[in-house]
Amino acid sequence: MTTRTTLSTEPPTEGSEQGPAVPRRPGESTAVLPAATLTPAAAGEWLLDAAESTVEFTSAVLGGSMPAHGRFEKLAGRVLVEPDGQVAAKVTVDTTSVATRIPTMTMHLRTAGLLAVKRHPSAEFELDDLVVHGSSAEIRGRLTALGVTREVALNATGGLDGPELFRLEGEALLHRSEFGLRWNVLKMVPEDVRLDVRLVFVKAGSDRRTPDA
Repeated sequence: MTTRTTLSTEPPTEGSEQGPAVPRRPGESTAVLPAATLTPAAAGEWLLDAAESTVEFTSAVLGGSMPAHGRFEKLAGRVLVEPDGQVAAKVTVDTTSVATRIPTMTMHLRTAGLLAVKRHPSAEFELDDLVVHGSSAEIRGRLTALGVTREVALNATGGLDGPELFRLEGEALLHRSEFGLRWNVLKMVPEDVRLDVRLVFVKAGSDRRTPDA
């Protein structure tokens, strides 16, 4: 699901150079931060604080009269920011950790006709591009779920919270049929699913997990 960096409230400058490609680990992609959003504190490796991060989804079942809410309780992620502003990022969701307020709904979501968690126990978002607009940004990347990869865009806000914490909040609208989720008895389930993410990253090597730690 995403990963991006709004590291200042200044607008990006035009005509900035991207520089050479940054070495990356397998499965990661790169994007470039505009010069105006890059600060010395941003460079380095950032690891997802799963205890402080959430990935939630909402579907307006029965036309919105019975909205279905859920979340994934196990997450992992990594962001690498190079000194020249190039970024590699990846977030992984453990789909077996899906949970709702209704136990029967939770079990139903895990079945082969929906999230098929036994066959597809994880979903991954890999960053491709950042479009910065002052203190907000559009995050573009590839979401792989149920063995299908689709391009996804998230509208997000966030930034550095001191030298060792980075926070991001964003949302995206997913079309479930694009990932093979076509189960829809009596047409009760709409096509669109809203995804809400709140991600907290901690600078690698830091002992600090939250602002109050």
